[in-house]
Amino acid sequence: MSNQTVVSLGIDFGTTFSSVAYYDPLNKVLSTISDEGGNSQIPSWVSFAKMEDSGVIVGNGAKNETFGECVLYDPKRIIGSNIRDISDEDKIHWPFTVQGNENGKACMEVYNPLTQENEIFEPEEISGMILKYLSFMAKSKLKNTQINNVIITTPTEFDDKKRNAILAACKLAGIENVGLANEPVAALLEYKRTHNDILSNGSKVVVIDFGGGTLDICCCKIQGNETNTISIGGDKNLGGNDFDSALMELIEKKVYSSELVDKTYFKKRQGMSHCEKEKIIKAINRLKKEAERVKIELSKRIDCEINLSYLLSDAYNEDIDIVLSVSRKEFEQVCESKGLYKRLISKIREVTGACGFVGNSVQLVLLVGGTCLIKRVREEIAKLYDKKIFSDINFDSLTAVAKGAAYLAYLKGESSISKEKVYEIVPKSIGIEINEGMFQVLINQGEKLPTHEITKTFKTYKTNQEVAEFRIYRGSGKYTNSPGVEFITKMSIKGFPLGPAGSIVFKFKLKINENGLMELSANVFRTNIHEELIVSLDLEKVDEMFERLRQHFDLFPLY
Repeated sequence: MSNQTVVSLGIDFGTTFSSVAYYDPLNKVLSTISDEGGNSQIPSWVSFAKMEDSGVIVGNGAKNETFGECVLYDPKRIIGSNIRDISDEDKIHWPFTVQGNENGKACMEVYNPLTQENEIFEPEEISGMILKYLSFMAKSKLKNTQINNVIITTPTEFDDKKRNAILAACKLAGIENVGLANEPVAALLEYKRTHNDILSNGSKVVVIDFGGGTLDICCCKIQGNETNTISIGGDKNLGGNDFDSALMELIEKKVYSSELVDKTYFKKRQGMSHCEKEKIIKAINRLKKEAERVKIELSKRIDCEINLSYLLSDAYNEDIDIVLSVSRKEFEQVCESKGLYKRLISKIREVTGACGFVGNSVQLVLLVGGTCLIKRVREEIAKLYDKKIFSDINFDSLTAVAKGAAYLAYLKGESSISKEKVYEIVPKSIGIEINEGMFQVLINQGEKLPTHEITKTFKTYKTNQEVAEFRIYRGSGKYTNSPGVEFITKMSIKGFPLGPAGSIVFKFKLKINENGLMELSANVFRTNIHEELIVSLDLEKVDEMFERLRQHFDLFPLY
């Protein structure tokens, strides 16, 4: 082991594409890792079509799979969510079914050809399969090396449930020594590493990371060898998928206008036979892939052609020699009608305005993610900032997050001798409910991670009280039911002596660790009664529940 090269790993687990990179400090090599086809961008798709013979297929093989009813994607959009949080628009455009389990948690349903029945998966399982595949790619490439630390990036708006769900997926995938970092911070670290002559002491940077499923905005200030996060925010439900969905609707209308198919061809219907359902699922998958292709083409051209023989191959046994055209103007109009540009600009103004990173005060606008390649998106951002301070067009923003994560994993490792420092912050204030509905802030928005531990003392409020409940919230507002305040979790402590109101004293402790996760504990003063919650998995799972999840996950080995 002592002769092995020690490397650090970075994983960008994306909604539409994922990537993995490594940093070798001995040889000073930072590089992405490709799959067997030479692709460094791995589709976040999973297929169960080969379960009878081989196992689960991940990546390009899954995305190209013809058995559409056996395919799942977008687990990152669903992970750590309740079914009520999933939009109706997303449900319409997914060919698979998303439903709530007995706890109301969103789960994914797919056809398993091995059992010839539908199978229910938690998003952590599908995410774990993708992460396991990325880990396998890394281990195959990095033979005779020791992977010391791993950083997996998450959107800035991912709350504790979602971050812990990502850690659960890592645990299922067998990935150890994992830390979390925000995606835009990782991208900035990579830009700073490769363009060190651009930024100087005091430089203000706005990172706009617009990926397939999420929008992240991060305002950072360079202070010597430190990269300090000043303000962060975003929209966990806005990304390239929303532009794809807009295009899907536009293409559907054009196909229907050709009068070749009825207006239910791309729609899921109740009471269908298995054969009919498979046909529609294939059609929806083809429509999604075509929308992705057209979106990319329209970033370079003013119009794009669509051959109906591809989209309607299941409807006819012979080729359909009809070509439709979609213009960039039409695409922009449908996106504008859905408010996509407005949501983007509104969120940028919100995050940058909070810290004064506006107009000429900013030295760099770092554009990251495939959605930032859309021409109209760049034009909208240019209304806020001069294009002259946009990041280098030749900078590979698609792999920047993974590379930055790998370098950050190195910086956080014990072997790091670099003086480079990166500081992230608490995105929203964290507090507790007091006096029947009032919100008391304990840790303020903007504090550096990890935070100092906060200790508060509370007393029983009624005679012979049997349980003390601590309800945790985050946000901004005077009351817990204020529009800007959201419930996170609760912890209870019981078994203490009965007595008059105020006779029992509790010590409640709270801190946010370097992964952005809460660590909570409470104990009864002058007794050995103690309750601790280092928030893990998804705030709800206990070891027994996770073990059941693992047992189900292990039934589906990778191909």
